Amino acid sequence: MGGMRQGPANVRQAAAPSYTRPSVHAVYSAGGSAVSTSSTLLTAEGIWIDCDRPPPVGTSIDLVIRSSEASAPLSLRATVRSASPAGFRAAFGVLDLPQRDLLWGLLTPSGMSSTQSRL
Repeated sequence: MGGMRQGPANVRQAAAPSYTRPSVHAVYSAGGSAVSTSSTLLTAEGIWIDCDRPPPVGTSIDLVIRSSEASAPLSLRATVRSASPAGFRAAFGVLDLPQRDLLWGLLTPSGMSSTQSRL
């Protein structure tokens, strides 16, 4: 019986939409010393920070995130959740509305604020 061939040869899969987040500049301080570094992994819950001497897990840090795509620097508190010789993952604390809007602008390709997205 002729007809349709089966198998992956005839299946074309659509590419998943993607958005590359901008590299952000991060300055963090813990225990009085400030470290300036970068990150390419930023989520609504936290950030991965590249560094060769991460603070210990559980350390509370002050963090300032800057990007050419942001309208202003984002200053917030975070807690180190995991660490390796290449850097650390920090979880954000409670964010107020202006902080959430700045973060949302970094995470969305349109730069739309979280308030605008709910309209």
